[in-house]
Order: sequence, then C-alpha cells, then structure tokens
Amino acid sequence: MNRFVVDDPEVLAERRTRDRHGGAHRPEGDGYAPAIERPSPIVAGWACRSGCGRFVPVDDAGVGARDHANAQLRRRGEPELGEHEIVFCAACKQRSAPDRGQAKRRQADEMAALIRELKTLVDNDLRERSIVARIRQLGHPDVDGLLKAVRDGRNKPATAGRRTT
Repeated sequence: MNRFVVDDPEVLAERRTRDRHGGAHRPEGDGYAPAIERPSPIVAGWACRSGCGRFVPVDDAGVGARDHANAQLRRRGEPELGEHEIVFCAACKQRSAPDRGQAKRRQADEMAALIRELKTLVDNDLRERSIVARIRQLGHPDVDGLLKAVRDGRNKPATAGRRTT
C-alpha cells in the first residue's frame, strides 16, 4: 500500500468514521449521492392471484400492507384477504395487459347502454334501481350527479331547441 495514503490524516479520519458508523459515511448534500439502499429481504412467497401456481416473492413491506388492509376489513366486518388474493406473478400480469384495454372498452360500452336506457325509463323504479346499482358497480365517478341530470332531463318539457327524435 502507498505510504502516503496510510499516513494521510484525512484517510485515517475517514477510517475512524467508518468504524464508528459501521460502513462508509457520507453526509447528505454537498454533492454526494445518497447512500444506496438495499432492497428489503424476501420474507414470504404468495401464490399468484390467477391460480397459475407460481409464487411471488414478498418483502416485509408487502406483508405489513396486507396486515394493515386486513385490519381495516376486520373493522368493517368484511372477510380478510388471503395470500392467494393479492398479487399476480409477472407472467400473468404481462399476459393480461392487452385484455385490460378491451375490458375497459366493454365496461364503458355497457355503462353507456345502461345510461341510455336509464334516460328512457318511465315509471319503472325496480329497473332503475338495478341499473343504478350496476352503474355504481362499473365504477361511474358521479352516480348521484348522473341521476340528478337524468331526472332533470325527464322533467323538462320538449322545446324547439331540443331534439325529440
């Protein structure tokens, strides 16, 4: 080893700091990059949600998130999530990616058809409730506003500026 490096007071101070802090010690800022964080260790393997049989590695943050979600579900009196209901493996996630766009398109088309039917309903409260329930299930962002607009549209008389055909 180079004699000048060994006797350098800055090198000796750095070595003492490393010994005290258990590794390289660099202050944040001053042009230094932040220390590299190692990924959390894998603590569990959960079965893929699609049922393909593959296992997905899970770290302690994932287990903690599942426990937190299950605690919320318990408070609401709902069933807890099992390990097989949480994550998809990489292969299943990639395989289902093209299907997601098609599913969203079918969902939007179904919602549009239900809204058109809702606008034309006359005195059929049971069907209206089932349509509204399905629209909520499909994830419409403002069902209450939609219902108000539909009811306001039903109550307006046809005018010259509004098409009735």
